[in-house]
Amino acid sequence: MGTRVIRTVLVLTLPLSWAGTAVAADRSESVTVSAASSLSDAFGEIRSAYCAARSDCSIHLNFGGSNHLQRQIEAGGGRGVDVFASSGRGPMDALVALGLVDSGDVRVFAGNEIVLIRPAFGGVFPGDFHDLTDARVSRLAIAAERVPAGDYARQVLDHLGLTDQLKPKFVETIHVRQVLDYVARGEVDAGLVYATDAALGGDAIVIAARARSGWHAPVAYPVAVLNASAHAELATGFVDFVCGEDGRAILARHGFKPPLVDSVRAVRRLDSPAGDSMAWTALKLSLIASFRAMFVVIPLGAGIGLMLAKGRFPGREFLDAVLTLPMILPPTVIGYYLIIVLGTQSVAGRALDSALGVRISLTLWGASLASAVIALPLMIKSSRAAFESVDREYVLASYTLGKGRLETLARVTLPLARHGLFAGAILSFARAVGEFGATFMVAGIIPGQTMTMPVAIFHAFTNHDDKTAHALALVLTVFSVIVIYLTNRLNDWQTKRLRERPDRA
Repeated sequence: MGTRVIRTVLVLTLPLSWAGTAVAADRSESVTVSAASSLSDAFGEIRSAYCAARSDCSIHLNFGGSNHLQRQIEAGGGRGVDVFASSGRGPMDALVALGLVDSGDVRVFAGNEIVLIRPAFGGVFPGDFHDLTDARVSRLAIAAERVPAGDYARQVLDHLGLTDQLKPKFVETIHVRQVLDYVARGEVDAGLVYATDAALGGDAIVIAARARSGWHAPVAYPVAVLNASAHAELATGFVDFVCGEDGRAILARHGFKPPLVDSVRAVRRLDSPAGDSMAWTALKLSLIASFRAMFVVIPLGAGIGLMLAKGRFPGREFLDAVLTLPMILPPTVIGYYLIIVLGTQSVAGRALDSALGVRISLTLWGASLASAVIALPLMIKSSRAAFESVDREYVLASYTLGKGRLETLARVTLPLARHGLFAGAILSFARAVGEFGATFMVAGIIPGQTMTMPVAIFHAFTNHDDKTAHALALVLTVFSVIVIYLTNRLNDWQTKRLRERPDRA
């Protein structure tokens, strides 16, 4: 029997091992390019053209906010990435300062411009940058500080003297494509993006105004090969192609401008919010969102758990499986479903907004809803297990004494299941406090309004505020240890009670 099991395992694992070896071999011949999200479409075409000319290489593209990509490269010591292409000099200069890139290898290959966009279905307002101060504009999407697109956009607002007035309206994003997405879906009233991104919005967005050349530092896209690149020759060939005639022709087709002579000038850095203030505000918002979620999660989860434990009806296990999905699905998928169902452009979202003035997207209520959906399965599972552990003899004895269902539930079932219910409530609350993926998608990054602790950690790490990131991470770690300890204690008490089998209910 043991030999048969070993043979079966070998038959199943050998193909996987071979596949893993093949993948590893393929990766050894590939070049990894980390590039600003605004380059997604252009670099996709450049990759195809370059690989068509050279069959001896494979290009893997990794897109994101330039400052976030910079942090990824720093964390890996420059290994694992061969080429870095930023939408501003700041992130590239930081890698040069750390010795991960040689300053002589940096080449500026493209330029761009900042434009103001609005949803196409929102009429003709705003029509200009100064219209952003109007009360009709309540949300302005802008890339976060130290994301080059966000820095350039803030320079425009600084030049026009609008920054202080508009800060309360800022909805920050991790990269410029997220700004475009928010505007296209109508989640915000306007946004500041690169002209090349606006061109991808199609009929969903309208370019309301363009920033003049003197309003911000010239947009510069630098590219360089990392010093630790394991495929320097192939990586250099790709950079040469990007900066060459064919690459620039592709960039021009996607709306990029040739680099200006003075485009090497670094983008001015803006001060980040005070770390201590942001940490306390994030903690407060996390607690508010989580307590709101618990008002729904605890009674609903306990009720569903009781129904699944005591009920006998067709489809019971299927219902349990469906309700358990948020424990299995990636939180970003849950966030996506919530946006589809309750977003500004959904039927339910429009009904909530028009009837009650309630908006889910980019609000703390959205963060609460996302936390509730993610935490609910934990409460359901814990409640079902707790109710199933209640000995039916005590319930039947209560009925024999003439007690009704509700009185039996209140005086017998709930007291006997209380430790499991408390454990479920604590776990659910902890899960709500630590929720990131769905909250990030639904509520976004609005400092002081929707930036909960997990989102604040991501924001602080991306913006080189390691002090705040360390502090918040430590708080969440200590909190998690306490939760695990309390849960284990409650489970021990529940187990002890079952072993002792009390003589009376």
